[in-house]
Amino acid sequence: MPYQTRLEGKLRALDAICASHKADAIHIRMQKNISWLLGGRSHIGLFSVEGAASLIVKSGDIYLLADNVEADRLMEEEFAGISLTPVVHPWYGAESACSLAEALIKGRMITDSQAEEELRGLRMALDEEGLEALRYVGAGIGAVIEEVCLSVSRGDSEYEMAGELAGKCTKLGIDPNLAIVAVDDRVFRYRHPLPTGKRLDKHAMLVLVGRYRGIYASVTRFVSFGPDSPESAKRRAAVSSQYASLHRATRPGARLGDIFAALAGRYAELGYPGEWAKFHQGGPIGYAAREIKACLGTDVSVETGQAYAWNPSVPGYKVEDTFIVGRTENETVTRTPRLPSIVVESQGEKVEVPDILMR
Repeated sequence: MPYQTRLEGKLRALDAICASHKADAIHIRMQKNISWLLGGRSHIGLFSVEGAASLIVKSGDIYLLADNVEADRLMEEEFAGISLTPVVHPWYGAESACSLAEALIKGRMITDSQAEEELRGLRMALDEEGLEALRYVGAGIGAVIEEVCLSVSRGDSEYEMAGELAGKCTKLGIDPNLAIVAVDDRVFRYRHPLPTGKRLDKHAMLVLVGRYRGIYASVTRFVSFGPDSPESAKRRAAVSSQYASLHRATRPGARLGDIFAALAGRYAELGYPGEWAKFHQGGPIGYAAREIKACLGTDVSVETGQAYAWNPSVPGYKVEDTFIVGRTENETVTRTPRLPSIVVESQGEKVEVPDILMR
């Protein structure tokens, strides 16, 4: 389907949202929604929530509200070839984006925050551009984490390893949204261990979340120096089984709340009761690092073309990959073929699951 046809479909969807809210226009300020509509990079800081500019959509027309610092770059590079009407204001002006938008529309207007539930559903249904970007960022962060895992040495600091992850992403044009590294006891103590100066002795966990053209993918891998232990093998077997079950269950028509309920029960069956409550288990990914963090009662159904990143864990081990829900099977986009993997069977389906790299 041609890009312009897809854009027109998105604009019609936005008009329908406006009609349901009895509004004349919608003011889009969140960078995830700008990326969904137009692609490109609307941010300046990597972790900004709102775009450096904003959009107003009214009856199929798109207005770009930007200051004089950002307008030319956005029009010429990020949104080149798209029919936009720029509304440029001086960076030092006293008027806010909201007041400029109100003066432009002169009617009832809603913000994208007010329509988040409807927009989230639209964002989760990835189109051709979204899927292409997801495959690129997934393959990219997979190659990056693979390379770093194969090159780390005892004595490397968490900061050094995180810097390697981030730097290699940037070389690929991927925003390193999150680079987490933990070594040794910190792997067991914390589920979100921001890197420190601690140096690697035996175990390392590396976590990478990358973003490309507004689309996110995430991946986790482990490296270990020295012999494995029975307890470590038990943890890996349990989490790998849990991930395989999630991968198999995430199929069109399945309800997230039901998938999560089965996940919670399986932790007890595997010998780790209550672990689901100690760290989020993941969920749909795309124009946000997690569009939803699935939980008991989440009333959202899986659809073809959505992307998911589950991350079941117990103290000391986690499995995390990103995949696309396909019509007949799921497609993992964060593969690391040079790192170990195992094949786990779940209700008759064989699922490839990453394993720990023993150095």
